Amino acid sequence: MPDKKLTDNDIKKALECCTTNGASCKDCPAFVKVDRSNCKKYFRGALDLINRLEEKNSNLTSDLISLKEKFELLKTEKDNLIKTYSECQVANLNEFAERLKALFPSDNEPYLYWEIHEGAENILKEMGG
Repeated sequence: MPDKKLTDNDIKKALECCTTNGASCKDCPAFVKVDRSNCKKYFRGALDLINRLEEKNSNLTSDLISLKEKFELLKTEKDNLIKTYSECQVANLNEFAERLKALFPSDNEPYLYWEIHEGAENILKEMGG
């Protein structure tokens, strides 16, 4: 009988036949009337299947760890960017406030509303706002 390629389902069915009480060998894909040495072939196939699944699991675990590490790096980078952006905003607002204060004379003479408004708009334009 020519050796056929074992499928994962064939291997599972053969193992179920060997391990289930009351199962009949004639239901087993490995059953051969004269020679039952094919059972070894299915057990080797089962070992191969287990090894393939373990390798796949190991690869998936490594990929998952790598993805988690990348995610943490991206999260840290995002947090740093947000912090830097916030610090820039605060610095720009502080600069804006200082420059706006500079529009007021030191002797507290009142400016007209339009002069202050115009000065603030000019500062914002200069700052790219």
